Amino acid sequence: MFKQVSVAIASVLLLSACSQKSSEPPAQKPVEQQPSAERPMPTAKAYTATFSSNGPFQKSVYYSDGAGHVRMDVNGTGKAPSIVLLLDLNKNETTMWVVGSGKFFRRHAEPNDPLVLQQKVAKGQTSNLDPLGAKTIDGHKCHGWKNRIMGNEAWVDDEYGCIVQSQSRTVQTKLKSLAPGAPAPTLFQPPAGYVQKALPTASLRSSRGK
Repeated sequence: MFKQVSVAIASVLLLSACSQKSSEPPAQKPVEQQPSAERPMPTAKAYTATFSSNGPFQKSVYYSDGAGHVRMDVNGTGKAPSIVLLLDLNKNETTMWVVGSGKFFRRHAEPNDPLVLQQKVAKGQTSNLDPLGAKTIDGHKCHGWKNRIMGNEAWVDDEYGCIVQSQSRTVQTKLKSLAPGAPAPTLFQPPAGYVQKALPTASLRSSRGK
């Protein structure tokens, strides 16, 4: 079970386009932030976004209620499990479960959790990121970032703060649809009947080195 979770988390990190191995040296100095006039800061908005990928997790859905709750559903193919990640920014908590497992895991959110990284990338707040400027992708006005260590790129929608396109060494993820509006509040809770289980912090951290 924990092996499946670790593999799933490692793959989800590719969606953030900003993960780095723990063995890599830290950047010598943080990237200077661009003025807000050059890099628009997205406001908190409610929406549902669907993504496609050429990796083992070929489809994912991202939900935001605009009030500090975000969710990512990642649909696995073959032996890859389908997983759900929740982030409660108000409580600073991460919740995760494998679909159909009947159990969920919850703990204090950590800086390298996938949804925490996604939030940082959207705001350009992650170290080791170089700005790529602005461009329009499929009608979305975006600003791009490139991780100078891993070489991953991410292009972020200026209005909603969701990733429109990301590229790692082998996996490309693209936004397929974006629907404004608040998702159902029940989406930000584990399914009825799921039981909370303890998850050692190390089981999530181990994915960083894969």
